[in-house]
Amino acid sequence: MGYVLKAVLSSAQHPEYGQITVPFPIPDEKYDRMIELLEPLEIGDALRQDCRVDELDSFYTVLNRLVGSLVNFDELDYLAKRLDSFDDGEAAQFQGMACKLGVSNIKDFINHRAPPDSQEAHHPIPCPQSGF
Repeated sequence: MGYVLKAVLSSAQHPEYGQITVPFPIPDEKYDRMIELLEPLEIGDALRQDCRVDELDSFYTVLNRLVGSLVNFDELDYLAKRLDSFDDGEAAQFQGMACKLGVSNIKDFINHRAPPDSQEAHHPIPCPQSGF
């Protein structure tokens, strides 16, 4: 795949400015250039949640709950870097527990932790693809 998640982002304030597709995580050496590409869309502020997620592609299907929401660009990159560091067991644990707990916003995905000795850590709960 080459990315943890790929998001189509736009400005909720100015959808007429168009969209940009961004593969996350962003390598450090490409970060400044990516911010430059976001400027014409007036998104990518360091503090505000000014990026609307129009589409999302990821192995972590529970992240589809972010579609339609506003996120901070740096938080999305941070989440992708964190997910990229997971081994298979951690990935299954994250997906299962996020689904079970109904996690649906960027800050909750970032802060999400399943208890290390939980049953879900060994047998993740399947998360339906729709009906979030």
